[in-house]
Amino acid sequence: MPAGHPLWSRPEVIVTPHIAAPTLIDGALEQIAGDIQALEEGRYVPRVDEARQY
Repeated sequence: MPAGHPLWSRPEVIVTPHIAAPTLIDGALEQIAGDIQALEEGRYVPRVDEARQY
């Protein structure tokens, strides 16, 4: 989506990337567990790549 698309600013919308390959479960679980731990510790967990804007 272009940077100015209205869906970027809708709080009820979660924008996720298209993934053209299967998810590797072990790596995904490790990332999710790390994100949960960071959130519980009050640390910032980025949801977009700021440089790429998605």
